[in-house]
Amino acid sequence: MFLLLLVLPACGPDNGTPSATSPSTTSLPSTTPPTTTPPPVISGTFIFNFDAGSPVLNVGQSTPFSSTVNGITAEFSSSSGAAYSIQNQAATNFILSQFSGKYIYDNDVSRSSLQIKFSQPMNSVSIVFATTDSHGPGNVETPTELRVVAYSGSISSPPIGNAAARGVFASDTFPQGTVTFTSAVAFNIIVLETVPVLNGASAFLIDQVTATAN
Repeated sequence: MFLLLLVLPACGPDNGTPSATSPSTTSLPSTTPPTTTPPPVISGTFIFNFDAGSPVLNVGQSTPFSSTVNGITAEFSSSSGAAYSIQNQAATNFILSQFSGKYIYDNDVSRSSLQIKFSQPMNSVSIVFATTDSHGPGNVETPTELRVVAYSGSISSPPIGNAAARGVFASDTFPQGTVTFTSAVAFNIIVLETVPVLNGASAFLIDQVTATAN
């Protein structure tokens, strides 16, 4: 009798077969925009009088235009376009004792508004102004109010607040005064306009704009 022995090879890894590998992964770039830090607020008081500052403003130049003083820019514009211009006494022959040098004049006989946008937030603004009121029979006894409305970011947002003031009749061509708005909440846009009143002025002029940042 013959005994047949079948010897089988031991099971083990086949060195000729490549081992499985994990698929490689690639990180996608982040879609989150980088965080930007707003420039620091420059504290101080900045005076825009249309005589100093850069660029030079020329008599007859109409809105929009801008003026930069000590690193802060104020942009002057109107929703009515070229409704305001740079003028002086030699051009208008107006006697305005509280004005000096060049100032902003209202070209539009109808009521319009003037917008001033600062390049950084402010906490206070003060403006020397005149309203084109006439004094005497058939005219107003009390000058028209000039109102300033303050906004942050956009005039489409709710206003921060507002203030109004009247000029005073004297021996000048028009009544003059100063309107001031102060707020603990910072703002960077103001809109100036006359307050409608029967027989009152629709136009106004402004000179020195003093803005303060805390």
